[in-house]
Amino acid sequence: MALVVLVLVSVVVFGAMRLLPGDPIRLIMAQSEIIAMDETALQNLRHEFGLDRPVIVQYFSWVGGVLKGDFGTSIMSRGPVADEMWHRLPITLHVGLLAFIIGVAIGIPAGIVCAVKRGKWADSFVTGMANIGITVPVFWLGVMMMYLFALRLKWLPTSGYTSPFDDFWLSTRQLVMPVFCLALFPLAGTVRQTRSSMLEVLGQDYVRTAWSKGLKQRAVIMKHSLKNSLIPVVTLSGMQLTMVVGGAVIVEQVFTIPGIGRYLITSINAQDYPAVQSVVLLIAIIVVVINLLIDLSYGWLDPRIRYN
Repeated sequence: MALVVLVLVSVVVFGAMRLLPGDPIRLIMAQSEIIAMDETALQNLRHEFGLDRPVIVQYFSWVGGVLKGDFGTSIMSRGPVADEMWHRLPITLHVGLLAFIIGVAIGIPAGIVCAVKRGKWADSFVTGMANIGITVPVFWLGVMMMYLFALRLKWLPTSGYTSPFDDFWLSTRQLVMPVFCLALFPLAGTVRQTRSSMLEVLGQDYVRTAWSKGLKQRAVIMKHSLKNSLIPVVTLSGMQLTMVVGGAVIVEQVFTIPGIGRYLITSINAQDYPAVQSVVLLIAIIVVVINLLIDLSYGWLDPRIRYN
């Protein structure tokens, strides 16, 4: 099914780009300020990028190249799309994975605390903040943080990205706002789901039996409750990880981070067919692999689940 999904994604994105109004070749000419361009020159450029061939031939040519590791030549930069993607992908993964790890590392313990302290002030406060975190738009939060921490307080740089291997302190300061924006939704969602799952498990007979035996709270929670409550949390975390990859498109645009998401936006605006098709397919591959790994992890989390 993963292969079927990827094939469908490739067909949809390829067809959608061809349905967009406008001509990428004429757009290149307009950007290069060439006013007079005869039809012969335009046809030569279309032939250079393979746009003069039948659509079905263009599709199979692109897919065949992808299977060989060749994602095509960018119409916008006239360079290999693969080189641009592999240069920008580590930046997106750096920001996205850091945000995801922070969200899960804080969200699961906070959700456990809420479940154990159900109805008390800690539960009410954390749950309330989680509800707010889920509803806040990422782009609005990013703009507000830039206004407060960068323009007014001047604590953090407004935008940009620096590799931690070049300047660790500057890189850390630049990542504070975008990582917080990306981590907020996974953090809030993980808190809510962990709390709900833990409350359900804590009401099971075997947990009440463990309490009646006089086991310590730590043993009951960590040994008897947590692992069985992690299946829905893992499922949600996998969905959130895919959202982090997709959310990078917005965050990278707001904070001017030269990642794969900003490259996608720029390529869409320029109607760069090979770049858009390849980036969307790459994101789809990441999403499919994550979901596949989540499904396989169920067998380890719950011994009752086995794959034959």
